[in-house]
Amino acid sequence: MNSEFQKKIKNISFEIAYFLYILSLLIGLTMFKDIHSVSLFQELLRNLSYIFLVLKICIDFYDSQNKIKFIVLWLLLIGPGLIVSYVTHSITLLTTLVFVLCAYQIDFDKLLKKILIINIVFVVVTVLSSCLGIIPNLSFIQEERVRYSLGFTYPSHLTSFLFFNTLIYIFIKKNNLKTKDYLILGILSVLCYCMTDARMGLICTILVLIVFFLIYNYSHVHIPKIINRCIVCSPLIFAGITTFLAVIYDKSSMILLFLNHCLNGRLGYAKYILGKHGIDLFGNYIEWHGWVGNQGVDMISNYNFVDISYVKILANYGIVVFIFFVVFLSLLCYKAYIKKNICLQFIIFFICMYSVVEPRLIELHFNPFILLLLNQSYLLTHTEIVELKNKFLKKYKLKR
Repeated sequence: MNSEFQKKIKNISFEIAYFLYILSLLIGLTMFKDIHSVSLFQELLRNLSYIFLVLKICIDFYDSQNKIKFIVLWLLLIGPGLIVSYVTHSITLLTTLVFVLCAYQIDFDKLLKKILIINIVFVVVTVLSSCLGIIPNLSFIQEERVRYSLGFTYPSHLTSFLFFNTLIYIFIKKNNLKTKDYLILGILSVLCYCMTDARMGLICTILVLIVFFLIYNYSHVHIPKIINRCIVCSPLIFAGITTFLAVIYDKSSMILLFLNHCLNGRLGYAKYILGKHGIDLFGNYIEWHGWVGNQGVDMISNYNFVDISYVKILANYGIVVFIFFVVFLSLLCYKAYIKKNICLQFIIFFICMYSVVEPRLIELHFNPFILLLLNQSYLLTHTEIVELKNKFLKKYKLKR
């Protein structure tokens, strides 16, 4: 089979599988899911995506020069996912891992442009449908604040879409961003906040716009070495600090109580989940209860949802999965640093920061950048790994 034709078939099968899958997940985040015919359509999309995903795997296997190595690699990476799926009674993580593996040779830049278009169309259709009364626009009353979902099952979903699509747009445009782009995105963020009252999302999105405006308009300013190092290590830093704080959280500590208040109670819920279910190698089965959908309008009493991505991954999917994502995100950030890809470097930093307040770190329909973890264009080469090893040995004066 012609190599160019093979590559084209690979890309097409992956894109169809991915778009069908994320569309089925996106529908589940809206009030469309309560319409019976749409619910059936959602299930059809998901099943079709699995078919095209299997097709992509078969083509990759046929195309691989060392088929034994291909099988071993898949078993090593997918094996833990299968165990976690059995423990958690869910194939969500397994599907995510399969997509990450299948994205190895995908042209991510081209894929991202299509993702942005699909996301914009989907959000516009959902918001308009809620305004026209086709689907409900739920209102949530929290601490005397009225928050509107605009067709989604929870108000912060729209803010999360705006945050991640802002990052996608910045990644696509890079230094071609105009002042009007920043202004339009800023205005959209404020309008979104006025309806959803998602403060954390607004703060993070505005911070993204300010930082990238400074990066691309004042590129002559040197970024201090310490800041660069912190950004490179941001997955480890955010994951380590938030998990540590959740483990040691105690209401008797005024400092921890203050931090919990700043995070809208997120540390308290994280502590509760870790205390109830513990931390296991391959995760736990947890029945999550949140405010989403009609069930959340009156604020259910058994709420236990964890918004901190790192704690949620650790409690639900276990230590192995937690280490995998944190380590490979760190390696991806390091690759961006040595290639002087400052755009990707800061995008990963902001995603890791946002993951402290929202559980979107490894959710494909929100965060497509997770597909870069094993993408051949962004993986460390053998030479780069050796250089990294030598730097580490030299710094700590270890014998080889």
